[in-house]
Amino acid sequence: MSEPKPDSIDNIHPSLFFEDGDIRLSANTADGSRQVYKLHRFVLCRASQVFKDMFVVSGTERREEVEMPDRAEDISPLFEAMYSPTYIYALLNTASKIGHSLQPLSALVRISRKYAMEDVAQAVMSHVKAQWPNTLMDWDIRQGVQSVIRASVASGDIGHFRAIFPDPAASIVFAQEFDLPEILPVAFYQLSSINVDCQETDLFYRDLQWRVLDADTLLRLMKGRERIRRYCWDKLFWNCFDLSGRTHSPGCYEARTSLRKEMVSEPSFVTGQIDCLQLFQNTISTARNTWNLCLYCKGSGLLAYIKETRAELWDRLPEFFECKPSQAPVVG
Repeated sequence: MSEPKPDSIDNIHPSLFFEDGDIRLSANTADGSRQVYKLHRFVLCRASQVFKDMFVVSGTERREEVEMPDRAEDISPLFEAMYSPTYIYALLNTASKIGHSLQPLSALVRISRKYAMEDVAQAVMSHVKAQWPNTLMDWDIRQGVQSVIRASVASGDIGHFRAIFPDPAASIVFAQEFDLPEILPVAFYQLSSINVDCQETDLFYRDLQWRVLDADTLLRLMKGRERIRRYCWDKLFWNCFDLSGRTHSPGCYEARTSLRKEMVSEPSFVTGQIDCLQLFQNTISTARNTWNLCLYCKGSGLLAYIKETRAELWDRLPEFFECKPSQAPVVG
């Protein structure tokens, strides 16, 4: 904490300047001006042990104004939360204030922990965690919502909806910094399935923050993508089309061959930039509507095998992306 600079341009905060406040604080903004607050010592001390120590131990209570070492954009939400506990939840639930990036939330967690306001940090972390599916069923629902939005909303009107789905690259960095291992396998998978060649036209992920990923994280991503591609090839393209040991109807071989050709022709499969969970789901739908597949294949044979393989892929995401065992998503 330091004395305020006399030559700074002051801006009184519109909601955090109380006439009956007994201490003025200021913080520099990104544009070089100075944000001024007039608050109550007892509110700051009640909310944060750091402020209590600052006032009582360091003798700051004798100053009429204290200049904060933090940016005004970072400290203002914390002051708001001190006066209104519901402010953070309102902020988190307002997509237009949060946007597609997680940078504002990362800053809020950091400054909350700096001033020993762990309840605020935990609220933000729980919000980010809840944005990522924890079960295979939740993943399917999430992807279904995206498909509906893609099909019905013009690209120019997608902004509000994009905020619902956080940037997977930024989410990985957030999870690594603040120890949220549960979302890492799914965020890695989401990022690995995005076709980079088509990213600029993707309604949800055209502004991915690739640059926030370090070299080790990018290597994990590339390794995981290749492991998933090999897994799909081995499990789906070869094993599930093995006709040995079972009598099938005359048209079943032809139907299986047609299904395999359709999957192999998937243009992005060669590069690995493919959503294999969706590929499995599409194959199941196609197989159900393939009239010349035998009853065994439509029952406990081919379809059952593909469903089990899809669930196994979900279970093995932590392994493919070198996550800890505790970071495994849940099948549901």
